Formats: sequence, structure tokens, C-alpha cells
Amino acid sequence: KSDGGSITISFSINESKFEKEVSEYRKDNAILKNEIVMEPPSDLPPALVNLLINEKVVSKEMMNVTLFYLANKGYYSIEEKINDSNKEENDLIFIRRNYNNKTGYNHLDYILTWFSDYEVNGSFSIKQIKRLVSSESEANKFVNNLNKWIAEVKQDANSIKFYIRIRNKNILTNRWFNEKSLWISYKNYLKNLYSINDLDKRTKDSLFSKQ
Repeated sequence: KSDGGSITISFSINESKFEKEVSEYRKDNAILKNEIVMEPPSDLPPALVNLLINEKVVSKEMMNVTLFYLANKGYYSIEEKINDSNKEENDLIFIRRNYNNKTGYNHLDYILTWFSDYEVNGSFSIKQIKRLVSSESEANKFVNNLNKWIAEVKQDANSIKFYIRIRNKNILTNRWFNEKSLWISYKNYLKNLYSINDLDKRTKDSLFSKQ
């Protein structure tokens, strides 16, 4: 019968072997250290960038950023509705411009199809969706679609070979490990440029959409 001490020792040995094998895999990988990256390193969609940096988790906030990314790619145009007398009535209207749902990424195709359900005469607005999901049934449907969308993001990461397996664990391939470093450098550049502490909340458009 194993006790807690032997389990801890076994786990530590396995972790040590894992780290050694990862180091061996990375040993010939050239990384440009202290490189200042002033432009987005690639045209990778924002949810995949988010997963690349976090490695395991996709932030739910990436759904909104993805809509702006798709607008930047010509799938939507955006009109801002401003009510100076009542700011609570301000709204963003997404007008569909491109009805081709074959973007090259499953998670982008999924979100285009998903939000087409909210379109009325070829457009939807943020406030319109918020009103709709105020009902429990529609809210549950929205959350279900959101979770399916996140699953599609992770599937896309597998499709473009984010990971290799070492000792039954996923780690980033050297190619994507390097790209992660570039995206982190780019985020740091923006953070220094705008002196923003909470980068994720306040520079999403600059970081991912204006490419």
C-alpha cells in the first residue's frame, strides 16, 4: 500500500523527468530575447492568441474581441448609435457584409453562424442581444453556444498543431512557443506605449483587431 510520502516522491520524479524532456526538446530552439515587437506578430485570430498565451484557457471576453476582428476582416461593418441625453441607450450595430462562412477557422465560422441567428434584416446590435438573453431560456442557449465556441477554438488550436505530447502532457511546439513569446513582447510594447495596467480590458481592439 502506497503512502502519501511515496506518492509525492513519485510525482516529483515524474515532474523532473518531464521538465528534462521539455528542456531537451527546446534546446535547439532559437528565441530572440528582449526583442521589441511593435506590430502584431501574425494574423492569428484573437481567441487563438489568447489560448496561445494562456495555453489552457480561452477567456470568455474573447467572444467580443472576435466580433471586432471579424469586422476588421470585412464580415461586418459597425455603426455606433450615440444618445447624448441617455448614455445607457448607446449601442453598437453590426451589419453583415460578407456572408461567406468559410473563414479557414472553425471557431470563426461558428461565431458567424451563431450570431446570424440574432440578425434582423442583416444586422444585430449589442443591446438587442442583451435584451434577448435576459430570459432564462435564451441565456442558457447563449452560454451553451459560448461553451461550444470555446471548444471550437481549442479544436482549431489542435488543427494548426499548437501542441506536442511529452509524458502525456501537451506543451507548445517550438514554433508556437516562439510565437507566444512574440505576442507577449507585443503586449508589453503596447503596455509601455499606453501606460496601461489592465491591458486585456482596455486595449483589446489595438491588440487584436487593428491588423
